Amino acid sequence: MILAYVVLVLGEMVLSPIGLAAVTALSIPRVVSTMMGAWFLFSAFGEMIAGRLATFAAITPAADGRRPTAASVLRRRSVFTGLSSRR
Repeated sequence: MILAYVVLVLGEMVLSPIGLAAVTALSIPRVVSTMMGAWFLFSAFGEMIAGRLATFAAITPAADGRRPTAASVLRRRSVFTGLSSRR
């Protein structure tokens, strides 16, 4: 879990400066600050969507604390298969 968090943080630290540099280089000079604000806004939206997807795929543990493995696999498979087939 900690390793996954570290990988995500490192990825964001690498992607954010590149994205902001691209926004600065590709925008018209009078709207650069608006486009940077849009970059941060859409980044926040992406994080909200990722949180919703994680909630859909979450499996609540049983009363004794165990997690049903087969149900967990089937639930995650159905969630992500359903997402990939919607177009």
